[in-house]
Amino acid sequence: MKMGIAAIVTLFAHSAAFAQPCDQNAPQVSLYDLGAGSYKTFQGGLYPGGSNARPDAHEAAGRQIAAAIQPLDLNGAFNPNGRVVLISIGISNMTLEWRVGANNDPASAALAFTAKVTPLQMIGVVNPAVLVVDGAKGAMGADVWGAEPPNLSQDPWLTALNRLTFSGSSRHQVQVACVKAAHMGPTTCIASDGSTLGDAGLLAQDFAGIARNLKVVFPNIKLAYYVSRSYGGYASSGNREPFAYEQGFATKWTIESQITANGAFGSLEFNGPSPVAPWIAWGAYLWANGSTPSGLGMTWDVGDFVADHIHPSASGVDKASTAFLNFFLADPTSRPWFGWQCLHGDVDGNGQIDANDIPHFVATLLVPQNALVAMQCRADVNNDGLVTEADTPEFVSLLLGS
Repeated sequence: MKMGIAAIVTLFAHSAAFAQPCDQNAPQVSLYDLGAGSYKTFQGGLYPGGSNARPDAHEAAGRQIAAAIQPLDLNGAFNPNGRVVLISIGISNMTLEWRVGANNDPASAALAFTAKVTPLQMIGVVNPAVLVVDGAKGAMGADVWGAEPPNLSQDPWLTALNRLTFSGSSRHQVQVACVKAAHMGPTTCIASDGSTLGDAGLLAQDFAGIARNLKVVFPNIKLAYYVSRSYGGYASSGNREPFAYEQGFATKWTIESQITANGAFGSLEFNGPSPVAPWIAWGAYLWANGSTPSGLGMTWDVGDFVADHIHPSASGVDKASTAFLNFFLADPTSRPWFGWQCLHGDVDGNGQIDANDIPHFVATLLVPQNALVAMQCRADVNNDGLVTEADTPEFVSLLLGS
């Protein structure tokens, strides 16, 4: 019997974290490859129905939200010179892969996600208005991140806010989060007959709490992408398998709860007059069964981890950060704001060529070196690589034509 979301709701309401025999060597197929098949009675696939594609309505909602993301100033108001802040949230692995690099290997910071984004902004692949900030913190489990209401004067949220300040931004500029979270010491796995959800059920509840907390801490947040853990099968203790694998089910259930509005983990409403959470979806799915490639081409070799076989080595950082980057460049809900859109004449970047562009065009024309690279591109209407008086006639033509 394959367990559906309705049964999961009922199970969660009655499930306690009773000890279950957990076989860390049990063969596992990634959720992506499992599809309509089942694991311990629970259907695979990243999304409902064993599918790896977002349901049409959820996809459409995400695209609509993404298209409306614009740079904001420190107070959260639209400003063409503002920022679109993308912040990481979660555990030590996340901060290592997002910014720091492998433990005791400073040079590997160049392989982290943040370091890979910056040069791509310089050549016009990534939107220069995007500011990547690392809000994740080691030893902070999902239960701490998900505790409601969030305490902004204590970690982990205090660290996230301090890093925003250090980067020259504010919590009002955060519009997107990437979440990689787990419990620090899980002990119970999903029962083989599906009768209890173990740590994965508790984790799903905390993931929902994180989503709601994101909306409280970052009032302008629109999107949150949850990513899976990498492989934990090389470790003999700690947060090993099957907990790394089953974290994927916690993510899946949380997202399904928002899609179906079943209330299993409390309200996750992202639309309407009083949203309590951002729109949530899968980000990069990192898990693979060791060196066996997943359908997404991911593998994890023993050398991708440091001595504890939990935290990534330099090569592990590189694999995870590359997956993050590929996701944000390709996904239809991230391309509109993460990728660099250069509509000549739309100098303020609001998607329209109108009178509001005039002062921004003039300012860029007078002192182009003070304008963001994206604004320089939009003001370079004749596409000769420079913002000069030669752009003025074509700008006026576009303005009148619109």
